[in-house]
Amino acid sequence: MIRREDSAVRPRTLAGAGGREARVWIERGSRVSFHTERPNGGGTAYWDGCSANNCVGAAAAPSQLCLRHASTAERLEHTRLAFGSSGRVPLLLSGVTITPELWDFVLSKASHDDRRFTAPLHAVGANFPFKLRLSDWTFEWSASLTGAVLEDGCEITGCTFTDHVDLDFVDFRNGPGYWRQCSFKRGLSVSYGHTSQHVAFVGCEIGADLTAQGFVADFHLDDCEVAGACDLSGSAFTLLSLSKSRIVGDLGLADLEALTVRAPGIELESASRLGPVRIKGAIDLSNAKFTNRILLDVAAEKVELSGATFRAGGRLHISSAEIALDRLLLNGPVTLSGRNGASVRSIRSADAAKLVLGSVDLSCCIFQGSHGLDSLVLEPTAVLPRSPRPLRTRRRCIADEYVWRRANARWRRSDWDLAQRDMSNADVAVELGAGEVAATYRLLRRSVESQANEPGAADFYYGEMEMRRLDRGAGGVERGILW
Repeated sequence: MIRREDSAVRPRTLAGAGGREARVWIERGSRVSFHTERPNGGGTAYWDGCSANNCVGAAAAPSQLCLRHASTAERLEHTRLAFGSSGRVPLLLSGVTITPELWDFVLSKASHDDRRFTAPLHAVGANFPFKLRLSDWTFEWSASLTGAVLEDGCEITGCTFTDHVDLDFVDFRNGPGYWRQCSFKRGLSVSYGHTSQHVAFVGCEIGADLTAQGFVADFHLDDCEVAGACDLSGSAFTLLSLSKSRIVGDLGLADLEALTVRAPGIELESASRLGPVRIKGAIDLSNAKFTNRILLDVAAEKVELSGATFRAGGRLHISSAEIALDRLLLNGPVTLSGRNGASVRSIRSADAAKLVLGSVDLSCCIFQGSHGLDSLVLEPTAVLPRSPRPLRTRRRCIADEYVWRRANARWRRSDWDLAQRDMSNADVAVELGAGEVAATYRLLRRSVESQANEPGAADFYYGEMEMRRLDRGAGGVERGILW
């Protein structure tokens, strides 16, 4: 939530994750002061103010007026000094309400034909009452828009920023902030930014750290490459999207709040820990690639890990969620520990040889097509469904048998339905054969036997014999013996 106050110049109070607040405002005194406050500190910047009445814009040498109020001759002199100083003199737009005419003037003096901005850009606390659009520009020095107000958002395409870009506390007020195919050579900061819509970086290269602490609203970092760390801690996202991005450094998610996280295809090169993080809805990590051994600590409604690759293994501490592990690829041991009713929906076609499952509900878990089930470790705390009564031996089953019998049983078919769960799995039932279920039981039996759990192995042996008896693809003699 953003609260805009009237007592100071352009003040805003930002309510972020966990009720923590951040503030930004401008004050006019003997000099203009620009203030920021955040949960872990704050800061103040000063500049000589414009002599025009009630203006908080920075005086642009050699004039005592800001560039908006300066004469054409004074504007020409300031831009000549800034763009001809090899970075020693910044272009001063701090606190200025920048009209479209003034911005076009600045760009025309920055470059004749090659679209190169050859001065540091100081636009701290500035106000852009129009949609800021830039295409194919190169900024050779730093650009600071800390606390700026972009009334209609921005659209930046194909631009290169050779020095650091600071967008902390920027208010994307009535339009989205959008960067596409941009390159940030020395890093980027968008901490405590806020918008009523979304901010998106798509197909961008960030050559150092990306910092987005305390951000409020939708945030997209899609198909991007971050050469350093990515710190999103303390942010409050409606939607966080990290689709197909590659992050070389750590991914900081401490104290993050989000309704939904979408990160299919994300690649984490150095991260060793994600969380603890609480997601109100779902987190999608399908086809993610984790290079280092990682600790994933997540509470959510759904956790999608289908197709994920754990190159060095890891530990998954997942609370409350329904978890999908289809097509999982493990190059190192992975232990999944569930809490607060966490359940696994499916391990179909997964590489399960190095997987350990504990304190997790497997009542609806489909094992169809998984490899290495004879090396899968089912800890005693893993919950499996029991065969339905009456007139049946009470034993531990797997959901594959439930699905097959629900589709193929000749009598009391309705018994093979897990209450309060969606066990229709029509696509699974069509593909699943009794012989395949028998083979799954056989592999799980071997796994349990290797753990010296004879009673558990007996249950799986019984299930194997039952499914072999019902397998119409088996020979008549074999089925006769099993009857």
